[in-house]
Amino acid sequence: MRYSTLYKTPIKIVTIFLLLSSLHPGNYLHGQKQPDTLSFYLPNILVTAIESKTPGTVSLLPASTLEHTQPITISDLTQLLPGGLTNNSGVTDAQYFSVREVSLKNGVNQFHKNAAMGAQIWVDGSPLHFNTGINEPYEGYDARFLSLNQVKEAEIIRGIPSARYGNLTNSVLLLKTHQGRMPLSTSIRYNPKLKQYMLGKGFCISPQGHTLNLLADYTSQGDFHTGGIRLANLYHWLPAGKKLELSLTYTSRIGKEKQFVNEQNHTQRQRLDQRFSIQGEWQPDRRWLKKLSLRIDGSLQKSKQTKSQVNNASSQLYTDQKESGEWEARVLSSNYMYTLVNESQPFYVETEMLASTLFPLRQGREISLVAGFSYRSEGNEGRGRDFDRQRPPSTSIRPRSFREIPSLHTFGGFIEATYRTSNLYVEAGLRNQGLKSRDYALIYQTEPRLNLLWSLFSSPSGYTLSLKGGLGWISFMPTLDKLYPEAIYNDKVSFYYNDSNESGNTLGILTTHVPGMEQNMKLKPTVNRKIEVGLIGKTPAIRLDMTAFFEKQTDGFSSSAQYIPFSYREYDYLPTAQLRPEYKEWTGMGER
Repeated sequence: MRYSTLYKTPIKIVTIFLLLSSLHPGNYLHGQKQPDTLSFYLPNILVTAIESKTPGTVSLLPASTLEHTQPITISDLTQLLPGGLTNNSGVTDAQYFSVREVSLKNGVNQFHKNAAMGAQIWVDGSPLHFNTGINEPYEGYDARFLSLNQVKEAEIIRGIPSARYGNLTNSVLLLKTHQGRMPLSTSIRYNPKLKQYMLGKGFCISPQGHTLNLLADYTSQGDFHTGGIRLANLYHWLPAGKKLELSLTYTSRIGKEKQFVNEQNHTQRQRLDQRFSIQGEWQPDRRWLKKLSLRIDGSLQKSKQTKSQVNNASSQLYTDQKESGEWEARVLSSNYMYTLVNESQPFYVETEMLASTLFPLRQGREISLVAGFSYRSEGNEGRGRDFDRQRPPSTSIRPRSFREIPSLHTFGGFIEATYRTSNLYVEAGLRNQGLKSRDYALIYQTEPRLNLLWSLFSSPSGYTLSLKGGLGWISFMPTLDKLYPEAIYNDKVSFYYNDSNESGNTLGILTTHVPGMEQNMKLKPTVNRKIEVGLIGKTPAIRLDMTAFFEKQTDGFSSSAQYIPFSYREYDYLPTAQLRPEYKEWTGMGER
């Protein structure tokens, strides 16, 4: 599959369609006036994140902030947060998203990918999961493949999230993309290092207000190229006077990168992401049921890395056997060029159902309840790692197909209550999540969470003082490569004969030892315990928001060496015998 030409025809069709739709005279709802193009107003612009007025530590990035700062990747958003460090913006290197993470390298903050694994990203109410990627050329959470050209607003939960959000240890990024009617928009960013283009259009497709939003974009810097398209349909109905909404979203994105050192050392990486989301929401507006929603998401990703390099090692022995034993090996040439291919195809299908209700009380108080359940099935159908057995990259490597690895099944349920008065806002919830696979017992975790906001003082002149606090547990389940790590192969040379006087007369015997530790049965979820206390003061001219936090993470994932002794036989060749050596395997009943 050639990714470079995969979307040429669809992009041309979308571009022509957008240009024609911009001439449509009925792109405004019935009764809505067209704007006066001769007048304009420039409001105040915020170029940093603002803190939310809800409990917890939440930063908001409105549309005006994103339009003014023009971030290229999601990692650029972190510089707008309190205490955020500024990075060199670009797409030549992998970009990771995480907060409260500082790891300086030559004076530049380098976000660690393990911390980014615990950060969860939601796009229009749908989470992105990257738990089943194995040996991918691009890490699944590489933020370069999430286009900010589609994003209208962003919200970053740095503290204790709602009980709805699970499988994380770091933070939550909520992205809201352009939906519904939108004038024809185009953007061109061009400098000596970066090229970025965007074209989008949203319009009404029926008198009832149904809308279609289309957007295409492309970004290039150096040898890295990425582009994609997004289609979003939004439908509205009022059956029996009750609001009913349905949204259908499809996103497809490609990426490609080449690293060319010379003819004997070059690497090519490719990636294709395809996601769809179906979301429905019904608002019966009754006392016992305020809102009912259903979400079905799916994702299919394909990444491929092709690496060609010269192996300059001396003559070596190689076997592709995956069991312990004594094997006749191939004798490799001293210099050869190998090609290593890694292909990964992670996928997931997820569904979630939410129900909420609201109970008004006396004196302006109210209690709201939200409950939900989610289920996700995910796996990897990639061909894995493959190469020519006569030209292996190294003597200790084996082919591995990811299709042989079982799928993962994850479920989660939560209930959350919110209590509000004129000066108190309390949010308390409980979440349970579990993970099941074919070879593992149920791995589960219970997570209580609490956030509160208490107004201590408020005056009509605009002076306020509030206290906020929070306590909660959040956890991250083991990923597929941690549950099913690659086997370790220890090869020892038992015999090697090479007659320099007789061409082709060689014999090599390898003893392979496989510890058989392809499962980590003692793995537990990584748990992060968070405590926060903060003070919020506000005057007509100044707003002060201070937060002190404590986080303790346990049961993290890491790799460690374990020494396992084993024995093997070595054979000697007697030159005085002047015989050609041969290997015959003894089975206990005779030769084979």
